[in-house]
Amino acid sequence: VRSGSGTAEDPFIIFNWKIYSLTNPLKNVSIQISNTDAYFIIENCHIYGNEKLSPIGIWLNNVKNGKILNCTCSKTSFGIVLSSSSNNTVENCKCENSKIGLSINGCPSEDSPPSINNTVKNCEFSNCENGIYFCCLPRSSNNLIESCRCYNNNIGILFDHISNYINVVGCNISNNKIGLEVHSTSINNHISNNVFWENDKHSVDNCNNTWDNGPLFGGNFWSGHNISNPYEIPGAGHNKDLYPLNNSTKRDVLIALFTYYPDFPIPGEEICFDASGSYDPAGNIIEYKWDFGDGVNATGEKVCHTYVNGSNYNVTLKVISGDKNDTVVRLITVPEISNCSISVCSGMSIQDAVDNAQPGCSIYVENGTYYENIVVNKPYLNIIGTNKESTIIDGCDKGNVVCITSSFVNISGFTITNSSENKSGIQIGISDYIVDSIGCCIKQNIITENNNGINMSETEQNNICENVISNNNFGISTNRTYSNVFDDNFISHNTFGMYIFWGSNWNIITKNTVTDNPIGLFLKWSHYAKINHNNITSNIQGIKLDNALSPSINYNNIYNNCKYGIIYSNKTGTKNFIDNWWGSKLGPSWILPIFGDKIVGIDGSGNILPSSGMIKFTKNCRPWSKQLF
Repeated sequence: VRSGSGTAEDPFIIFNWKIYSLTNPLKNVSIQISNTDAYFIIENCHIYGNEKLSPIGIWLNNVKNGKILNCTCSKTSFGIVLSSSSNNTVENCKCENSKIGLSINGCPSEDSPPSINNTVKNCEFSNCENGIYFCCLPRSSNNLIESCRCYNNNIGILFDHISNYINVVGCNISNNKIGLEVHSTSINNHISNNVFWENDKHSVDNCNNTWDNGPLFGGNFWSGHNISNPYEIPGAGHNKDLYPLNNSTKRDVLIALFTYYPDFPIPGEEICFDASGSYDPAGNIIEYKWDFGDGVNATGEKVCHTYVNGSNYNVTLKVISGDKNDTVVRLITVPEISNCSISVCSGMSIQDAVDNAQPGCSIYVENGTYYENIVVNKPYLNIIGTNKESTIIDGCDKGNVVCITSSFVNISGFTITNSSENKSGIQIGISDYIVDSIGCCIKQNIITENNNGINMSETEQNNICENVISNNNFGISTNRTYSNVFDDNFISHNTFGMYIFWGSNWNIITKNTVTDNPIGLFLKWSHYAKINHNNITSNIQGIKLDNALSPSINYNNIYNNCKYGIIYSNKTGTKNFIDNWWGSKLGPSWILPIFGDKIVGIDGSGNILPSSGMIKFTKNCRPWSKQLF
């Protein structure tokens, strides 16, 4: 630090460094600042890796109020990283010949702060795998990419896995294989007033995002496109730029944007609206006008409102800057909550009861076998069986037995069985790149003889508890599903007890018994799981980790698994296996089962890593429990 005291008036200054990876080959971060809200500036620093040593250039972790100015990062793994960091500025920087030029993410855990109100301006990102990479930002908003150049990258800008409320404006995105790509439930992003020039593919969007700013300010310029027609964005999102620009971006734009919380409000619940992500290049927005669609208006950048009645409301925000104004309208659904109840007797249809129910209704199902496939597409329904052993829903081998496509649905007290091949006993959410269902509870059921006992796709904050899940191909499987709790389930005699797959992050797996499965618990490309207080026993492989970053596996009984207690790939990241019972007071084994269950690491070809033999003697595994929990 060259100077400064860390205040807004006198920030710390880190200035004029040249850092070469060869000078410090044991360090994989050149400049790292963590856990501070002090004001600082990193300026005119140049960081160089090489083909063998590719450090992280500049890493801000849980940081506020930083500025990175006029810096260069070349041949790095990540040029600049902002993780769980807010109110930072990256300006006039250059990242080149790296795996990722700049990354903004919300990792490493759900407990970490979100990444909010970061600005990346007038920067260049070239010859990278990803020029700009956003990832894992479920609670983040108002990140701005302004007037940047992304060129000669594999992907110019990538929104990956729940990257929401990002504004990309005034950028030149050219000569990339893909200009801008969006996937993995990344929604409510705004992309307008950019130039997409001579990319192999300008854009791909598998989610629901906005690609123009109306007829006044327009959309984007797309080289090779006839502007007399809307530009159709390739991908499953079926988005369009309705107002493509003629030949250049507009300098004098204004963009009205807002977020609101909670996402699924009910009557009488306060909703907070935030328009701070609205964009004016001059920063001169002078007025925010709100119309909530129920006859109530308000002014201010941040306001709150409560709807008395359930309905669909068009919320309108108008922002004013000088003689310019822009308006955005968003539909908010507030369901009317009923206190009704419906009884279903043997011989009647549960689906008919669902179709006739109002949100908030409780459906009581008497003992019997119901041969049907049920779709629950209304929120706040409670479907309750009389007895989980004698109230049976049989899917007749015709699809999902129960498919939930709405939020806050509770199902308890059933045996759910006989899905068709490749379908599920209970399906929560649809694999459509949109979060369809949140906050559901599946409790005290028997789920057996299905392909997937419970399958969860692009859903969040659900509670799966106290179920018996057995004799399925997959007991529980997930895909892009995060922040769920799996609590006190008995999971046995499935091919996979639990298969947590592809971007299913921040899940809590606790107090379950996972036994007599070929693989008890399999995490693949899913990160930051908390696995504690479980009995994982008598499986062939207890826990398998494949590219699953930094799970916490503690206070479990992991013993009597035939082949491995834990097997992990060499990309598992930080390993926290402490305080488990391995079946021996002497702890786990390695190659030979001399003591307790084995812990083994493997490389990409499946070969055992010799280094994994030492994990028993490291802080990754010590201390271990000396007795059964």
